[in-house]
Amino acid sequence: MPYVDRQNRVCGFLDIEEKEGSNRFQRRYFILDTQGNTLLWYMDNPQVHTNTHIILPVQTHMISDVEATGKQKPKTEFCFVINAVSRRYFLQANDAADLRDWVIALNKATKITVSTPTHVASNQLLHSRKSWKRRFFMLDNNSVSYYKCETEPLRAVLLRDIQKVHECLVKSGDLLMRDNLFEIITSSRVFYIQVSTDTPEDMQGWIRDIEGKIQDFRGPGKVKVDLNSTYSSDQYY
Repeated sequence: MPYVDRQNRVCGFLDIEEKEGSNRFQRRYFILDTQGNTLLWYMDNPQVHTNTHIILPVQTHMISDVEATGKQKPKTEFCFVINAVSRRYFLQANDAADLRDWVIALNKATKITVSTPTHVASNQLLHSRKSWKRRFFMLDNNSVSYYKCETEPLRAVLLRDIQKVHECLVKSGDLLMRDNLFEIITSSRVFYIQVSTDTPEDMQGWIRDIEGKIQDFRGPGKVKVDLNSTYSSDQYY
């Protein structure tokens, strides 16, 4: 069972398939640092064995969701998967209660605030991974902003920080039932955006408009980034 240490970090042992597809799980000690926004794992407990070294840190804002693999063909008993932007991490808990507690803790720590447009200055949905809220959206020459009302923005996503905009075709977890969904990917987080109308044309219109503003912002003399290229599916897990 994971426990909370004196630094308010969630800690405990899990087995992990460090090389995806190998089906070989290694025992590691995990620390979920919610203050530092990182998930770390070590060869052993660093609080007991000070000479143990860190295997790999993962920034929690790069994790889209965490889910048990019971609905899929599980790799091993009490298995769950961390879906990150770069890859998937399969882990094995000690028992069903351990699995549940880790999945809850990780999803709570990696909860992402997400958004939803339909056209410049329209009411849309804001998704925070667990709940969807209607928000007023505005696209201008510098950012994509959303509002609780038509006054001060709750958040502005700067065009200069956007790396990619495209339709979300690879879905998992609570995104499976969401239609007209697209992604805005920045260097620090992924925004999943659902257009509240029933027509995919509105979603494509938002993608085109955002891409157009990004290219206008960069200017004709600057390097054009390919916003339409597709990733392989495991890059969104």
